[in-house]
Amino acid sequence: MKRLILCCAAVVALAVFSAVGYLRSIDGADKEADSIGSAPERGEMTNEGLPAMIRSGAWYGENGQIDQYGVSNALSQLNHYLAANQPTDGFGDLAIARGIRWVPRGPQNVGGRTRTLVVNFNNPDILWAGAASGGVWKSFDRGRNWKPLNNQLSNFSIASMAIDPENSQIIYAGTGDGPFTVSLRGHGIYRSINGGIDWVNLSATTNWAQLNSIAVARNGGNTIVLAAVGESSIGNGDGGIWRSTDGGDTWNPDIATSNASFVGFDPNNSSKAVVATCDTGAAKCKAYWTSNAGASTPTWTASYLGNTATPLPTPFRSPYETDSSHNIIEFGFSSSGGGSTTIYAQHSGHPTGSPSVISKSTDGGQNFTTNGLGGTPQNVSDYKSVLLVLPTPDANIVIGGGTSLFRSTNGGATFSPTPIAYGGPLETTPHDDMMFATNDPSSNKRVYVTTDGGIFRTEDISTASASPSPAGGWSQLNQTYQTTQFFCRRR
Repeated sequence: MKRLILCCAAVVALAVFSAVGYLRSIDGADKEADSIGSAPERGEMTNEGLPAMIRSGAWYGENGQIDQYGVSNALSQLNHYLAANQPTDGFGDLAIARGIRWVPRGPQNVGGRTRTLVVNFNNPDILWAGAASGGVWKSFDRGRNWKPLNNQLSNFSIASMAIDPENSQIIYAGTGDGPFTVSLRGHGIYRSINGGIDWVNLSATTNWAQLNSIAVARNGGNTIVLAAVGESSIGNGDGGIWRSTDGGDTWNPDIATSNASFVGFDPNNSSKAVVATCDTGAAKCKAYWTSNAGASTPTWTASYLGNTATPLPTPFRSPYETDSSHNIIEFGFSSSGGGSTTIYAQHSGHPTGSPSVISKSTDGGQNFTTNGLGGTPQNVSDYKSVLLVLPTPDANIVIGGGTSLFRSTNGGATFSPTPIAYGGPLETTPHDDMMFATNDPSSNKRVYVTTDGGIFRTEDISTASASPSPAGGWSQLNQTYQTTQFFCRRR
C-alpha cells in the first residue's frame, strides 16, 4: 500500500481537506491520478490549485507568479468529482474523494494560530473557531473535539468571525491574516445560514485581502454588518470601514483608510458603534463613534482622548508609537446595569516589550480618558492584541495583553504584575502571543483564549494563573483541532 504524506501548503488536496497537519492516503496508489481528474503533466503545470494561504513571500508558481483565484478553481474542480459522495455527518465532510480516503495523521495536540472564536448563545457547548491557515472548525462539546467546516471555503485564512445576535445559525467569517502584512491573503467574507455546514462567499467582498474585525447587529428590521478591512496597499484600494444594511449582500464604504483594525456595536444599543483605523505615517491610529449606525448614511465622528476637546490622532497615540510603526486599537465593551456601557480601548505599544495604553469611555466613545487607570499590559502589538471586559456582574474584570495576558479586577485601575497566561507548545496554560478572547454568555467567567498555538479555556478567569494546570485553571483545547502551521523555506 502506497502512503502519501503531505506536509506543505502547496498541495491542492491538503488545501482542500485541511491545509494543516499532514494526511495519509490509505486507499491504493492506482487511484491517485484519476481521483483528482485530468491533472496536467508537470511540463504543463499552471498556478491553478495553489492554495491562497501560502505566505506572500512564497506566492510563486513555476512561472514566477500565482493566480489568487487558483484555490477557488481547484475547489470547483474537486466538487465536480465529489458529486457522487454526498456528506452524511452533518459537517459536509470531504473525507472521501473519488475512492481515495484521507485520514488525519496529526499532530492532534498542537493547534495553529487562531484569530477568532464565537460561542453559540443558544447552546454554549457549541463553538466555532477560525484558524489563520486552517479554515473554520466546530465543536459540540466546548472544545474537547473539533471538526472542520471547509467544504465551500475557497480560502482557509480566517481572521475574524461574528454571529448574528438573533439567529445563532447565521455566521460571518472574514478571511486574510494580518493586520498590516498580507501574510495570508484573504478572499472577503463568507456567510453561513446553517451553522457552518454551507458557506457563500459574499460577492461584493471578494477583493478584500484582510478582514481584521466583523460585527453584526439588528437594527430596525435590518441586519447591520460592520467590517474593518485592511491592506489597501496591495492595490485594490478597499481598506477602511465598510457597512452593510442587508446582512452582507451589498456594502458601502463609510470611512476610507489604508487599514482598519476594529469594529464593534454597543451591546445595549445597536444604533451606537465604535471603530478604529490605523495607518502608518503621521496620521496613525484613530477612533470614531456613531449613534445612528442603522441610518442610510451614518455620521462618524472622531473620538477624543483626555478632558480637553483635542481631536485625534495625536492625543490618541501610544507614547511608544513611531511614525513608521504599525499600531492598532482594540476595544472592549462592559455592559453594566441600567443599560449603560463602558468602552475600554487598548492602544498597542511599540517597540515590542513596551506597555500598551488603556483608556475608557462612558459616553459611547465620544471621549476617552486614562484617568484612574493603572499599570498596563505588556508586549501588545498589531500582531498580538487582546482586550476583554466581562459583562455585569463582573464588569470590573478587564483582561488585556499581547504576548501574555494580564488581569484587572478593579476596572483597569491596576493590572496583575505578572501574567495570568503565558506558555509554550504542549503546555496547558495558553501559548504565548494572544490573538483573541471571549467569554461564554452563559457563564461570564468561563473564557476562551485563542493564541498562536491554538485554543485554551478557563472556567474562572478571575482566578486563572500562569501556573501549570490544574493549579492554573487552564485547559488546552487542541485535541483534534488540526490547524498546525507548516512553514516551507525556499532555497
